[in-house]
Amino acid sequence: MAQDNEKINKINKSEILEWAKKRFFLIKMLGGQSVYFDSATNDTTLHKSHLISHLITKGFDYEEAKDAVRNIYLRPIILNPKYVPYAEKIVNIEGNLYPNSWRMPQHLPINIDASNFVDHLIRMLGNRKKAEYLITMLAYRYQKGYIEAKPHVAFYFYGHNGGYGKSLFATTLENVFGKTAVRTVTDESALGSMSAVDIWTRTWLIVQEVDVKKGSTNYNLIKTMTGGNEFDAARKHENFQTHKCPAQLIMLSNDAPHFLEQYDRRFFVSKWCCEFGSEKEKNDYFNKYINWLENCDGYSAIAYLFKNYDISKFDLAAHAMMTEEKEAVLNMSVDSAVSDIIDILEENPDVFIWEVDDFYEVLNRHDLSRNAIKYKLEQAELVPQNDIRISGKRKRIWLRNGYRLESKSGVPAIIISSCGEVTNVNNAKRIIRPSVIHLN
Repeated sequence: MAQDNEKINKINKSEILEWAKKRFFLIKMLGGQSVYFDSATNDTTLHKSHLISHLITKGFDYEEAKDAVRNIYLRPIILNPKYVPYAEKIVNIEGNLYPNSWRMPQHLPINIDASNFVDHLIRMLGNRKKAEYLITMLAYRYQKGYIEAKPHVAFYFYGHNGGYGKSLFATTLENVFGKTAVRTVTDESALGSMSAVDIWTRTWLIVQEVDVKKGSTNYNLIKTMTGGNEFDAARKHENFQTHKCPAQLIMLSNDAPHFLEQYDRRFFVSKWCCEFGSEKEKNDYFNKYINWLENCDGYSAIAYLFKNYDISKFDLAAHAMMTEEKEAVLNMSVDSAVSDIIDILEENPDVFIWEVDDFYEVLNRHDLSRNAIKYKLEQAELVPQNDIRISGKRKRIWLRNGYRLESKSGVPAIIISSCGEVTNVNNAKRIIRPSVIHLN
């Protein structure tokens, strides 16, 4: 009997040591003492005495605990949190261990009818088509969890009057996706701050009060972060590093966006409001809807909807859905010269290398100087390059977005597409211009 008890005791202690290995990790040696990380509490200041205390509370006596801590191997960890949805608290990336900043949502899917949520979106966005587009995007991000490449789409919801639930929508996403998956900031000033690493490395980034100016630093930042999957930045008191930026942006405002450029493909724009017969009717509606969310497992119903929604036809590379609101905003700032340039680009889809002279018709029709048209080309999303030698002549060229130029002295320049395809610049297809046209 004594032997059986001793065997059971050894098994239990072995299990306890395995528990300790999964919970505690070595950070560094400091002044001859080991410093440990507690993955249960995120504490980074534990010493051997803390580990001994934990083992004693699990049934070890003092000498056994001290001996165990002396001999146990606790794996080293790098205290640079990674955001990996639906993974363990500690993630292994290329053989290194990191804390995972993601945590499981409080509200898990329950098979309950979520039509209240769907009807609410239809009512606030104005039609079912827009609501289904938004739900598909939300469901895609919910089902995919960790992704290497995000949809390059940002959302802009506005309503001239407050009290119609834009902030409630943000709260809904926090409850469904989890607090660690959604970062909400008060205004756009936080987008490029020293906390950028912490707000862009999430699933959703929500800006409550937006006032972005066209061509501003924040607008350029939004374009870059919406169209990219990683960025270089530093947390406060840290060096620059490359970070993933899986967050999609949701912007909330009282006014329509005035910063969009013509032919913008990144933003889904919609009003967020509806008509009620009276203030009492509006209050009754929202009280009932909020009660369903918070007291009738509404958040879990939405989670179940997202988990089981059909996303088989979702196109990761598709541009944002065009809405009446967005079309109206863009029509207010139509630049006919840029429009003509876009037409030429669309008429020649297999041409990716351009010169200013290729747009002589635009120059003449709009009486533009050569300097002026350069700005128009950039608005049409052509990217200027350094002068290079093509067929024996030095020329300034422009490339479509997604292509880049590589040139070395004595070697013909090459163009590389986003897919990695390489083309000698001398062999690249060019637009055919009438030989009689020549611009000085």
